[in-house]
This record gives sequence, C-alpha cells and structure tokens, in this order.
Amino acid sequence: MNETREVLAKSVAAYPAEFRGSAAALVDRVDHDLELLQSLVSSGARVWDIGGGSGLFGVCAAGLGLQMTNIDDYRDLGRLREPLLEVQSQAGVEVVERDILVEELPLVPPLDAITMFHVMEHMHNSPRELLRGLVERLKPGGAFILSGPNAANLRKRV
Repeated sequence: MNETREVLAKSVAAYPAEFRGSAAALVDRVDHDLELLQSLVSSGARVWDIGGGSGLFGVCAAGLGLQMTNIDDYRDLGRLREPLLEVQSQAGVEVVERDILVEELPLVPPLDAITMFHVMEHMHNSPRELLRGLVERLKPGGAFILSGPNAANLRKRV
C-alpha cells in the first residue's frame, strides 16, 4: 500500500462511525485529487481547499504534509457538523467558516495552491470576483485546481 492510500485509510477511520461509509466512497476520487495536487506542489505547501465540507481531501492532504485550510460555510453537515469539524482540526487542517460568495476572503501570505472540487455547480451567480480574489492570493506560478461534474456524461443528460 502506498503512502497516500495509508493516509486515506487512516483518515477514513478517524471519522465518526456513521460517516465512514460516505468517506470511504470518496477514497478513489480523493486519491486522484491528491495525486494531482502532489504533482504540482511540494511537502509543506500552503493550500486552501474551497468548499471542502466534510474535509476528507484536506484531512488526507494534511496527513501527507501539506498546510491545509478548508474554507466552507458548513451549513449542510447537519448533526455531524461538530464531529466532522473536529476530525479536520485533529488532523491539523485549519477550518475557516465563511460563505465565500458574500464574505471577504481572509488575507494570507501567498498560497502555493488552491483547490475547488465540485463547488462551481453550486454557485448561482457569476463567480468572477471570487475567482479573481483567489488567484490574487496565489504565489507566482501557484496552482489552481478546479473541477466539477461531467455535464456531458450520458447519465446527467437523461
């Protein structure tokens, strides 16, 4: 088992029992996302994960030596909100509770990378100003990883 898979397994085990199945279902996607991020930054890199929610990606990235900050409004976590945020905190992920569409982004030293996985499809208005503000926080040559669902997927079109 490689280091990333070991960190993924350990991270999933840290989640509350009633959430572990949901976390385990994300392992392959998170593994792919971590591989991409690690190809772009080195250990110790400062990374923001925008809209990371329950935080498996951030928890694993922190376990791999990245300085992670998860920025989300956390409104959709329900009764598991506190235990899920505690998992992130215990893993060394800085948790910033903020609605990025209406509240100012934190001022920070330049970041090595910013990730936004499956967030854009939830934005109902233009994200232009948000994206501009995020890019301004990157170091020159920093990485911005943005992904969303495959709208061309046949299942999405049916």
